[in-house]
Amino acid sequence: MDMVGFGTDYCTDTADCGHTTPPLSPGLDAFVRHFASGAKSPDAFRLGFELEQLITTARGEYVPYGGGVGIEALLQRLRPRYRETITNDGTADGRVIGLIRADAIITLEPGAQFEYSPPPFTSVDEMRLHLTHFNAEVNEVLRGTGYLRRQLGYQPLARVDDIELLPKERYRLMDAHFQTSGRYGRNMMRGTASTQVIVDYSDPADAIRKLRAACALTPLLGLLTDNSPWFEGGDAPGRMMRTRIWADLDPDRCGLVPGVFDAGFGFADYARAVLTHPLVVYMADGVAHDARGRTAAELYDLDGLSGTDIDHILSMFFYDVRLRKYVEIRPADSLPMPYALAYVALIKGLFYDAENLERLDGLCAGWNDDTVPEIKAALIADGYDTPIAHWYPGVGRTAADALAELLGCARRALAADEAAYLDVFDALVRTRTTPAQIAHRRGVVLPLLDQ
Repeated sequence: MDMVGFGTDYCTDTADCGHTTPPLSPGLDAFVRHFASGAKSPDAFRLGFELEQLITTARGEYVPYGGGVGIEALLQRLRPRYRETITNDGTADGRVIGLIRADAIITLEPGAQFEYSPPPFTSVDEMRLHLTHFNAEVNEVLRGTGYLRRQLGYQPLARVDDIELLPKERYRLMDAHFQTSGRYGRNMMRGTASTQVIVDYSDPADAIRKLRAACALTPLLGLLTDNSPWFEGGDAPGRMMRTRIWADLDPDRCGLVPGVFDAGFGFADYARAVLTHPLVVYMADGVAHDARGRTAAELYDLDGLSGTDIDHILSMFFYDVRLRKYVEIRPADSLPMPYALAYVALIKGLFYDAENLERLDGLCAGWNDDTVPEIKAALIADGYDTPIAHWYPGVGRTAADALAELLGCARRALAADEAAYLDVFDALVRTRTTPAQIAHRRGVVLPLLDQ
């Protein structure tokens, strides 16, 4: 059987066939089928989008979840406009932690960061209309509170010890784990905010090509979208602070999925990583439990994995780029609206154009698991001036050159109206500036770009 794109180093035959790797188990098989079921015809491709926003006082101070006019109270004000309420324990009397309707989903991250998700879309204009409506609606609810929406990669004034954890058992267990797994576990949970874009794939080979290409771009995307000028109540101790937080968080489940740049990497390889590395939380009868260092292969019946089980297991790994029934691209900080739209346009132009995707796939030939961390460290040290030709051949000498080339490639693949969204990124690269530097110049007490 031809298994190209599914992980060629696995075998479905339980007999000894001379392979050094284990046979493909029922669990791996279930994950492969799960990933394969996400394939779509290219004419059905859509984009997904998630934007996490911070709610702060006008000065930039942290607003807690509870209290008289906290984040829960804001959700209660929005509640009549939504058809469904998400609570922390699934009961009607539980604490409100999310809202759902046809054109918008609000969920809360562990530090009560607002996460907004619109329905899948095809054009950046469509995304702009959704986001404009949502922002206006939230601004209306905030009127009179003295609070503002902040699109920043990290809380501007709050210290992590002062940020209340959302009352959700899964988050409590994750918080306890991340306090011991790396330097910045509590910071990630309570203080960070991101912009994420989701792309579809047509078949296993297309999925892995997009996964690998997005992994190769994560350092450059992290630099371009760096929007974390403050950390723990003061200036961030350098550029790309949110990238630094994720790099020192949990080596077992962050960074890149192991082996993603290996020849023959496929669906089964991704599945093997998430089944054989320890979980943080597992679910049984709808209740979150501490995994206590055990793997999904130890905790779940691999012969009877449900779609819900698979979704949960995948959600417990926080790779820079995740494979679900789509490819989830995660390295960007939370961005003000003009930059968020530019980011969507950039991803669309690069990942939904065959020529661009083929070129991206070729950039990471010969890379290994150490390459991306090396590039991130270099960009954190030297920013746009980082020499990158030995990592990204054919795209110029410096990181600024490479980003200019990527923006040009995306622009050529987009219609004129969508290409225009890239202008704000062109300006950043041309002046070798980041959103963090702009936000820092404006000051935390001033409204940010799209308020």
